[in-house]
Amino acid sequence: MMSDEKDREENKKASKKDIEDIEDVNDESPKPKKTRKRSPRKKSSLKKASEQLIQDALEAHLEYQAVRKSTYKKDLLFLTTVLDEYLDNFIVLGYDYQGESVQLVSASNQQQSDALGTAVHRFLMNNSKGASGMDFF
Repeated sequence: MMSDEKDREENKKASKKDIEDIEDVNDESPKPKKTRKRSPRKKSSLKKASEQLIQDALEAHLEYQAVRKSTYKKDLLFLTTVLDEYLDNFIVLGYDYQGESVQLVSASNQQQSDALGTAVHRFLMNNSKGASGMDFF
């Protein structure tokens, strides 16, 4: 019986020692490194730089659009002038190279506007399915 009690005491000591070893291992685990926080100055200078970049891009885009619109208006005015030399009233429908629709109508009074409407109607009826081999619809 004495030997059983001694074995139990030795087992208790051994288990306490094992628990202490496990706790030591847990204490030795690597701790995460502390990260350095960025200084507020860096954030604000970065923010200012990005805002300036965005502002410059917007200004460049607006300038490009203004030039493009001005050129577009000049081209339409030139086309209208040339067509006015040869035609009393006219309609121009189409697309430019950028895929934008172009619609140009020149009719100075109601009679000319009605005549253009009739001409467009006649054109569509004559060029619908089967008339000349062109299928518009």
